[in-house]
Amino acid sequence: ASPAAPAPTPYPSPIVTAGLANLPAAQASRLEAAILSALPRLGAPGLSVGVVKDRGLRWSAGYGLADLENEVPATPASVYRLASVAKPITATAVLQLAERGKLHLDAPILRYVSGFPEKPWPITARQLLAHQSGIRNWTREEFHNTRRFTSIAESLEPFKDDALLFEPGTSTQYSSLGFTLLGAVMEGAGGGAFIDQLRASVFQPAGKETARDG
Repeated sequence: ASPAAPAPTPYPSPIVTAGLANLPAAQASRLEAAILSALPRLGAPGLSVGVVKDRGLRWSAGYGLADLENEVPATPASVYRLASVAKPITATAVLQLAERGKLHLDAPILRYVSGFPEKPWPITARQLLAHQSGIRNWTREEFHNTRRFTSIAESLEPFKDDALLFEPGTSTQYSSLGFTLLGAVMEGAGGGAFIDQLRASVFQPAGKETARDG
């Protein structure tokens, strides 16, 4: 007989850090039960939750860990990396520059990023936005690397000399590195640091005052 499969490791009970409690107890209890049920089902290490009603924060709490490596509990005020949510935010800022005439979507990006090497074909901001630039995505090793770059220009170094995967505009392949290059395009076109432009054109108009770099 084949050996029995090992019993699954039980999901640890998450640390709960309460914040506001301005909801009826029954509603808050149902919310918490749904969250505690979803965490192990999704394999999520933690999250911060807030309930807004009539433009006011009514209830909040943190569950599990905000930082696995350092075992930092999630709280209602935990700051998380935007990760790929930064792509539509970057796209919004790029299109605002285009609306103001500071960036031409179909111009070669070398107009804005002189330090990026010339490729066999020109690359445009429109192609970067559409994941049609031919620029590769992260490797597995790069994805798990925690190195912090000190500037957008420095963040181009790992891939700027690599060959394109295809002629821009002829195929589509998801590329986070293409959006890194878009950040450099924004700096060249808008004349300011990438994060400062995001704050001025997206975060502040949306009332998001806590966004920061790194």
